[in-house]
Amino acid sequence: KIGLLYCKKGQSLEEEMYNNATASPELNEFLDFLGDRVRMKGFQGYRAQLDNKTDTTGEHSIYTEYNDCEIMFHVSTLLPYQDNHKQQLLRKRHIGNDIVTVIFQDPGAKPFCAKNIRSQFQHVFVVVKQLHCSDHQATQYKVSVTRSYDVPFFGPPIPKDGVFSKDDEFRNFLLAKLINAENAGHHSKKFNTMATRTRRQYLIDLANSQCSSQSIEQVNVSRFDGILAKKKRKTHNVPMQSLLTMRGALAWTVSVLLKSEKPVPMVEEADTIIDCYLGISLDSVVLICEESKFLGLKMISSIYSLHHSLRCCCT
Repeated sequence: KIGLLYCKKGQSLEEEMYNNATASPELNEFLDFLGDRVRMKGFQGYRAQLDNKTDTTGEHSIYTEYNDCEIMFHVSTLLPYQDNHKQQLLRKRHIGNDIVTVIFQDPGAKPFCAKNIRSQFQHVFVVVKQLHCSDHQATQYKVSVTRSYDVPFFGPPIPKDGVFSKDDEFRNFLLAKLINAENAGHHSKKFNTMATRTRRQYLIDLANSQCSSQSIEQVNVSRFDGILAKKKRKTHNVPMQSLLTMRGALAWTVSVLLKSEKPVPMVEEADTIIDCYLGISLDSVVLICEESKFLGLKMISSIYSLHHSLRCCCT
């Protein structure tokens, strides 16, 4: 999802851009060049939090696809306009939460300054300014980019003069630039911290819902308590496949590269790659292979010593 703010001639402030009720012919030309004008009610593609049932976020929007990516633009002039509401919150609630924002400037607009935009989320601004052209000259645009200090550089690079003619080459360049800007924005400190916190919470929820404090023996016994209540319980060797699929641990198929200066039992030669299973529970890490059964077992607090002693690398 990409925001798009319209800046008229002589404007430079955020409130002025949000309060532009309608689009100019130059902006409409650019929007039709950028993507398809779609009817939001009943729209089944990527809608970027826009309402596709009751038109509360506008009847139309600009949508396109590029290199298997769906792009929905939050266009200020297509979002609902409120009379006598200087902040235009119905527009800012969408554009102000986009990482990347296109600033479209009519000819004669003042230079854009990112300090005039008040937002915690907008990290990259791609300024597209239509140049004065004669009646017989093709439409041209000048492109520049401003980004937050912690957003890494992203391509494709802008030519020295930054001037493009209105053609398919410029459209492909601009869409690629916007997609890369979105990806680069996620590497900023703010969004990286948010993503790390979210992933950590997902892992905690996964561990709490899928792991059990019961041992394998307790799980086996509890399943047949009614049957074995008056019978002597016998112990049986648990097949490896059953061992891996029980709730005691999460398991993955991995390849282990063994590097050892000394011969490793049951391994014909050093620097050998073997296929095995990696199991992780609340208190243990175990590597299991078909031939040798157990490669190593250590408590999580000593996982480094397991890695150091086996000198193994899992992929």
